[in-house]
Amino acid sequence: MFDKKTLENFDIPLLIAILALAIIGILVVHSASIGYTQVPRNHYLKMQIIWVVVGLIIMTIVMVFDYRDFGGVIYLIYGANVVLLLSVIFLGDERLGAQRWIQLGPFGLQPSEFAKSAVIITLGYLLSREHIKIESLFDLILPGIHVAVPMLLIFMQPDLGTSLVFIAITFAMLFIAGLKWKQIAILGTVGVVGAIFAFHNILKDYQKIRIIVFRDPYKYYFSDGFQIIQSKIAVGSGRLFGNGYLAGTQSEYRFLPEAHTDFVFSVIGEEFGLLGSTVVLLLFLFVIYRILHIGMQSSDSYGTYICVGVATLLAFQVLVNVGMTLSIMPVTGLPLPFITYGGSTTMSTMIAMGLVLNVGLRRERKTIF
Repeated sequence: MFDKKTLENFDIPLLIAILALAIIGILVVHSASIGYTQVPRNHYLKMQIIWVVVGLIIMTIVMVFDYRDFGGVIYLIYGANVVLLLSVIFLGDERLGAQRWIQLGPFGLQPSEFAKSAVIITLGYLLSREHIKIESLFDLILPGIHVAVPMLLIFMQPDLGTSLVFIAITFAMLFIAGLKWKQIAILGTVGVVGAIFAFHNILKDYQKIRIIVFRDPYKYYFSDGFQIIQSKIAVGSGRLFGNGYLAGTQSEYRFLPEAHTDFVFSVIGEEFGLLGSTVVLLLFLFVIYRILHIGMQSSDSYGTYICVGVATLLAFQVLVNVGMTLSIMPVTGLPLPFITYGGSTTMSTMIAMGLVLNVGLRRERKTIF
């Protein structure tokens, strides 16, 4: 549990930023879904509040147990992660052309969301406890296999966006572990060649279309480009100060598809304008800064790996989600942390925040700012 010295290390500014983003998420989800008629009024608002409350409870539980003791259950965490991802193949429900959910009564569990934190916990432990030194490309085999198993299972769902998250997390953690620039260049070249091969031989047609469409969505106005165009209209109509809360016409009249999930940032741009969007992005930047700050002061390398992994997870998802609403990134379906509607994504994000606060509580030096 916590003693007085440990509690002095609690990162209050980070918690405030987390709560601020969660509250913004609740408000924006309500606004984005207010025009939906196929569900009871305020359904998404009530559910998002529940997810946030449950997520905060889980975050607190994660903080209680010393992360340095995770070694005793590290194989259990990894095994459970793989089993859950395998179960999606045999028991999962198909929605919108993808099989990513397991229905547990009224709740749809998305194991790929929880796999992100599981990989950060287990890969961080592997790199810190096995004393892996990245001297050559052969040293990447063990961590590569470790990440490849869950990543490929997620890719098979298919979920290209989440698969890319694992690549970003792995590169960041390996870089901290000593990955050299020459090795990065080699891996980058292999990655580009692999991406070209995958585009022509592995990706499904709708995944290829998403990559093609974002370059010129107006060419596909009445088909696959419609989402992106409506998103750009929504963001542009907000101008500097926005149209006002609950006053976004694109989302209220349902011109903007998936406004409460994939394109939730478009609602922020439409209703709060450039000013409000900037505030939200600065909050994300502050959270990422605090996470890295905690990682730099961690009492051991394992804590540093956890913080770097979580910071990369947030940064990558924010970059891709915001980018796709502005048509500078392909539509991938990656959620905007804290803000996108959904139980799995909200709880998964809170688990990641619990890990960071856990590391912060047990760091060697107290910081106020």
